[in-house]
Amino acid sequence: MKFGAPGQKERERLNAEWVMPFVERKIEDLRALPVPEGQQKKIEEILQSMEDGIRVSKAHPEWLAAPTQAHPEPFTKTLELTAAYGIWECGQA
Repeated sequence: MKFGAPGQKERERLNAEWVMPFVERKIEDLRALPVPEGQQKKIEEILQSMEDGIRVSKAHPEWLAAPTQAHPEPFTKTLELTAAYGIWECGQA
Protein backbone atom coordinates (compact mmCIF):
# COMPACT_ATOMS: atom_id res chain seq x y z
CA MET A 1 0.00 0.00 0.00
CA LYS A 2 1.35 3.41 -0.99
CA PHE A 3 1.07 6.32 1.44
CA GLY A 4 1.87 10.00 1.11
CA ALA A 5 0.94 12.69 -1.35
CA PRO A 6 -0.20 11.47 -4.75
CA GLY A 7 2.21 11.88 -7.64
CA GLN A 8 1.60 13.87 -10.79
CA LYS A 9 0.00 11.02 -12.78
CA GLU A 10 -2.21 10.05 -9.85
CA ARG A 11 -3.44 13.66 -9.47
CA GLU A 12 -4.16 13.79 -13.21
CA ARG A 13 -6.12 10.53 -12.99
CA LEU A 14 -8.11 11.72 -9.95
CA ASN A 15 -8.91 15.00 -11.69
CA ALA A 16 -10.11 13.17 -14.82
CA GLU A 17 -12.20 10.65 -12.90
CA TRP A 18 -13.64 12.86 -10.15
CA VAL A 19 -13.01 16.57 -10.49
CA MET A 20 -13.95 17.11 -14.13
CA PRO A 21 -17.24 15.17 -13.94
CA PHE A 22 -18.11 17.02 -10.73
CA VAL A 23 -17.47 20.42 -12.33
CA GLU A 24 -19.45 19.42 -15.43
CA ARG A 25 -22.43 18.45 -13.24
CA LYS A 26 -22.09 21.71 -11.31
CA ILE A 27 -22.24 23.68 -14.57
CA GLU A 28 -25.38 21.80 -15.61
CA ASP A 29 -26.97 22.44 -12.21
CA LEU A 30 -26.09 26.14 -12.27
CA ARG A 31 -27.39 26.54 -15.84
CA ALA A 32 -30.72 25.08 -14.69
CA LEU A 33 -31.20 27.76 -12.02
CA PRO A 34 -33.08 30.97 -12.73
CA VAL A 35 -30.78 33.97 -13.11
CA PRO A 36 -31.62 37.14 -11.20
CA GLU A 37 -32.75 39.91 -13.51
CA GLY A 38 -29.84 42.00 -14.70
CA GLN A 39 -27.27 39.38 -13.70
CA GLN A 40 -27.28 37.31 -16.89
CA LYS A 41 -24.00 38.67 -18.20
CA LYS A 42 -22.11 38.09 -14.94
CA ILE A 43 -23.51 34.59 -14.48
CA GLU A 44 -22.77 33.65 -18.07
CA GLU A 45 -19.20 34.88 -17.65
CA ILE A 46 -18.80 32.66 -14.57
CA LEU A 47 -20.24 29.61 -16.33
CA GLN A 48 -18.12 30.25 -19.41
CA SER A 49 -14.99 30.46 -17.25
CA MET A 50 -15.91 27.08 -15.72
CA GLU A 51 -16.36 25.58 -19.18
CA ASP A 52 -13.05 27.10 -20.27
CA GLY A 53 -11.39 25.61 -17.19
CA ILE A 54 -12.71 22.17 -18.11
CA ARG A 55 -11.56 22.53 -21.72
CA VAL A 56 -8.04 23.56 -20.65
CA SER A 57 -7.90 20.87 -17.96
CA LYS A 58 -8.82 18.16 -20.44
CA ALA A 59 -6.29 19.42 -22.98
CA HIS A 60 -3.55 19.88 -20.36
CA PRO A 61 -4.32 17.73 -17.30
CA GLU A 62 -0.90 18.50 -15.86
CA TRP A 63 -1.87 22.17 -15.44
CA LEU A 64 -4.68 21.31 -13.02
CA ALA A 65 -2.67 18.61 -11.26
CA ALA A 66 0.43 20.79 -10.78
CA PRO A 67 -0.08 24.42 -11.81
CA THR A 68 2.95 26.61 -12.42
CA GLN A 69 3.49 30.31 -12.96
CA ALA A 70 3.67 29.66 -16.71
CA HIS A 71 0.53 27.50 -16.62
CA PRO A 72 -1.71 28.55 -13.73
CA GLU A 73 -4.57 26.49 -12.40
CA PRO A 74 -7.23 26.40 -15.19
CA PHE A 75 -10.01 27.61 -12.88
CA THR A 76 -8.22 30.76 -11.66
CA LYS A 77 -10.60 33.04 -13.56
CA THR A 78 -13.60 31.17 -12.14
CA LEU A 79 -12.28 31.65 -8.62
CA GLU A 80 -11.81 35.38 -9.24
CA LEU A 81 -15.24 35.83 -10.82
CA THR A 82 -17.15 33.89 -8.17
CA ALA A 83 -15.34 35.71 -5.38
CA ALA A 84 -16.18 39.07 -6.96
CA TYR A 85 -19.82 38.01 -7.40
CA GLY A 86 -20.07 36.74 -3.84
CA ILE A 87 -20.50 33.04 -4.55
CA TRP A 88 -16.97 31.93 -3.77
CA GLU A 89 -18.11 28.41 -2.85
CA CYS A 90 -19.27 27.80 -6.45
CA GLY A 91 -15.78 28.58 -7.68
CA GLN A 92 -14.40 25.88 -5.46
CA ALA A 93 -15.90 23.23 -7.75
